[in-house]
Amino acid sequence: MRHRGAAMAANSGGACLHHTVGGAGCIISAVLLGVPLQRSGAAFVGARAPRPVRSGALERSGAAYAVQLSEDAVPCGPKTSLLASCSLLNDSGLSACGAAAAAVMLLMWDCRRPRRLRSSAGSLEARPSSLALSATSTRISRCLRSVDAELTGITGFRACSREVIGAVARRASSSGSTGFTPLPGRMKPSSLSDARSPPAPVEDTVPPGMGFSVASGGPRLAVQDTPDRGKIMVSLDAIEPGGLVLVETPALGVVQSSSTATLADLQSWVDNFAALSAAERARVLELHYPPTAAVGETLASLVGCDGEKLEQVIRQPSGITFDEIWRLLRITECNAFGFDNENGTHKELLLPTVARLNHSCLPNALCGPGARDGSAEVRAVRAVAPGDELNISYIGLERLTKPVADRRQPLEGRWQFRCGCSRCSQFDSVRAFRCCSCGHGTAFADAEESSLAPCCQCGAHPTAEAAAEAFAAEARLAREVPDVAQAAQAAASALGGTLQGSDVAAMQAALAGANAALARCEALLASCSQVAPGHHLSAGLQKAAAKLCAVLGECWAACGDREAARRWWAKAASGLRGALDAEHSAVPVPRDSHTGELMGLSRLYKRLGERENVRWCLERALSGMKAVHWSCNLASQRAMLEDVQRGVRAELAQLG
Repeated sequence: MRHRGAAMAANSGGACLHHTVGGAGCIISAVLLGVPLQRSGAAFVGARAPRPVRSGALERSGAAYAVQLSEDAVPCGPKTSLLASCSLLNDSGLSACGAAAAAVMLLMWDCRRPRRLRSSAGSLEARPSSLALSATSTRISRCLRSVDAELTGITGFRACSREVIGAVARRASSSGSTGFTPLPGRMKPSSLSDARSPPAPVEDTVPPGMGFSVASGGPRLAVQDTPDRGKIMVSLDAIEPGGLVLVETPALGVVQSSSTATLADLQSWVDNFAALSAAERARVLELHYPPTAAVGETLASLVGCDGEKLEQVIRQPSGITFDEIWRLLRITECNAFGFDNENGTHKELLLPTVARLNHSCLPNALCGPGARDGSAEVRAVRAVAPGDELNISYIGLERLTKPVADRRQPLEGRWQFRCGCSRCSQFDSVRAFRCCSCGHGTAFADAEESSLAPCCQCGAHPTAEAAAEAFAAEARLAREVPDVAQAAQAAASALGGTLQGSDVAAMQAALAGANAALARCEALLASCSQVAPGHHLSAGLQKAAAKLCAVLGECWAACGDREAARRWWAKAASGLRGALDAEHSAVPVPRDSHTGELMGLSRLYKRLGERENVRWCLERALSGMKAVHWSCNLASQRAMLEDVQRGVRAELAQLG
C-alpha cells in the first residue's frame, strides 16, 4: 500500500519532524503542509491479520510505515482499532509514539474523504469536507482520550498527540470547520481560538484517573497561561445561571471524623497518593502549592510550617520521597474541597481540574457534590459569556457580603495570597457613604487606602475631612450595630411569643420593648447619616428593624386593627426591599440567606395584597434556589430544598 501524499511530505519536510515524533513525522507534515493523503489499498481489515505494506519512498527516507484503517475496522470502535494499529505497527519496528500518531491521522483521513449521504428528500448529496472534518475531530479526540490512559507510560506519546490534535485544529479552522473538542487543559489556547460550535462532549470517554467530563451539550473549556496569575480556566461558550460547567471524580480523597484533619488523616492522604500510578501522581504534583504550611492552620500545627516534624510523624510508603509527601500535603491544604457525609463524617477531595479555578469575590461558578457518588460538579451561579474566566469563591458565598479586609483575612491565612480580584482591587462595594457634595450620590471606600472614591452620581472627590467624618460614623456603627440588632431580634422574638397566648399584660410589655428597640435602630441610623443605606452595616441594621416591624404588624392584626397592621407591614416591606436591593447591587451572587429573605419579603407583599411584588420576589427566589440549592452536601437536605422549590413553583402557577 502506498500513500503518495505522505511520501511527498516526507521528501519535502517530513524528516524535520521525524526526530521529535517518531515515524509519524511525515504524516503530521502532510497535514501541516496541506497535502492530502491518497488511498490506494487497505492494510488492516477488522480482526484479520495485518499485512503492513512498505512504501518505497517512506522506507528510503527512513520515516514510518503508513497504515490505512479500512471501513471494515471501524465497527470495532475507534479506540479498539487505534490500539490494535499502534500495537501492530510497534511490532513492526515503529515506535509506539509514531504508530499512535500515524493511526490517528489515517483514521482522520479515512473519515474525511468525501462520502455520499442521503438527504431527507431522498437524493444523494456530498458531505461538505468541513463538516466531516469537524465530526472526525470529535472521533479523534475520543480515541486519544481513551488511548492516552493505556499508553501513558510510552515516552513521547502525549506530546505527539498534542501535535496531531493541533494540526487537526488548524486544518479544521482553515477549512471553515464548525468546531473541535480538545483534551482538557492540554492544548494552548491559540489552537482553540477559531473553534466556534463544538460537538457535545461525551462523558464516557474520560480516561481512568483523569476524571474530567462535561455533560452532553456542556461548554468547551480551555486552560490559559497568564503573565501574572498563572493558569486560568475559561469557558469558550456562554453558560446560563445553574448550567453545568464540568463534572470531576477526585484524584485523591480521604474521609475524616471532622473537618479538622488529624495525623491519621494526613497519613491517609500519603498512603492513597502512594497507591496511584506514576502518571497520576505526577498530575497531582503539578498543582499549585505554597512554600510553607499556613501559619495557624492544622497542617502547620501537626508537622510544622516548614515540615520540620514530617519525618517523625508520617510514615513513608515505598516508591515516594519525603519531598513528594511534603509537597502533597501543602497541595491538599490549599486545593482540597470538603463535603459533609450523611453519617456525620467529613470527606476531603482533591479535584485537579476544579483546582484550576481561581478565587474571586464575585464568582460566576460554584462547586458542590455531583449527582454520581464520589464526584463533584461545578455549575454557574451567574451568566458566563464566551471567553470569561471561570472562578469560584474559596470562602463560601455568605462571606462575600463582608468588606475587603474581612474577605482577605482567610485567603491570606490558609491559601496564602492577597486577593486582587475586581471587587478587591478597586473600591469596596459594601462600604458605601453619602456624597457630601450632591447629597444623594454614593462614594465608596477605596479598597486599598483609607480614602473615598469619587461620587458615582456627581463625580466629586470627597475631601479628607469628609472622608474622616464618614469613617468615624462607620466606626460607630461597627461598635453599636451588633448590640442594637441583637436587641431588635430579641424584641421580635418576645413579641412573637405573646401572639401564641392570651396574656394581655405580657403583650403590652412586649409591644413597649419592641417600640424601644425599633427607636434605637432608627436613632443609630440617623446619627450616622454619612453612611449610605447600601453600607453593609446599615443594610444589616435595616433588615433587623424590618423583621421587627413585620412582627409588630402581626401583633396589630391579632388585635383586630388591620389598618395599623398594614402600616407596619408596609414599613417592613419597604425597609427589607431597600436593604436587599442594596446588598444584591454590591454582591450580585445568589446566596441561601438572600433567597430566604426574598421569601420573607414575598409573605409581606402577600399580606399587603401586592400580587406583582409577590411574583417578583418568588421568581428571584426560585432563580437563586436553582443556582445554589443543588450544592447542599447532604442528600436529605437537598430533598427538603427541592420540596421548597416545588412549593414556590406551585405558588407562582396560582398567581397566573
